[in-house]
Amino acid sequence: MNAEGDVLSLMLAPAEMNPLALELDCPEGHLNFTELIQPESEVSRERDLLCIGELTIRLDSAGTWDPFPDWGAARENRQRVQDLIGDITKLLIASHSPDSLVVFLNVPDSISDSTFSGWQKRAREPVTRLLAGLEAGDTSAVLAGASNLAGLGMGLTPSGDDFIIGVMHALWCTTPPEEATALCGELLKAVAPKTNRLSASYLARSAFGEAGEVWHSLIEAMVRGDAVGISSPVKTLIGLGHTSGQDALSGFVLGYRYAQSQ
Repeated sequence: MNAEGDVLSLMLAPAEMNPLALELDCPEGHLNFTELIQPESEVSRERDLLCIGELTIRLDSAGTWDPFPDWGAARENRQRVQDLIGDITKLLIASHSPDSLVVFLNVPDSISDSTFSGWQKRAREPVTRLLAGLEAGDTSAVLAGASNLAGLGMGLTPSGDDFIIGVMHALWCTTPPEEATALCGELLKAVAPKTNRLSASYLARSAFGEAGEVWHSLIEAMVRGDAVGISSPVKTLIGLGHTSGQDALSGFVLGYRYAQSQ
């Protein structure tokens, strides 16, 4: 964990960066993390050394990576971004998993619950409430919906949490930074206690406006109005985790639609 309590992950280069990643430049296969690091391993820092269990990492020559996408450019080029939301939706629907939250992208309110799996049925009311709150500018409804959505679903980062992360990204795209900071901060307070530590850490970084490298690529392509350029990051997200990327993209698309409607 870092000083703010976030869970950090280690990965061998090359890999896509994210706000919780520490990329190690070493020959693949030369480290056996299961021998060096255990879940209960102590973490300490001494000058330019980061010690995690039996692993020691030199920081004196480490580079930094900026985890903040250019949200300002997204807000300044809102029409270009908005024009590509439909393209993202089509790509997502064409390749989604049936147990993801993509089902909420094209399901009318009157459809039977038989369309949904068990946990998707439980997600329907909080998703609807969250989005209605965004549309109406009703913060209490947004928080109530998100609170009941947090922790629902499968995976290390539950689908409901991934959806909320996508909504946070949409808020950073559509609202001034001080407003995004305030609302996402309230969202974080409402949802973090409802989920596991790893997922809460990703939610925290998203609340502060940080995002993984693939999201940077997507936002950059949208700012350019590049309908071809969005394809690669969208496909990467669709394949991320079991349904994590799909759920986050669903939250982003729906969050953008409803936040824009204010």
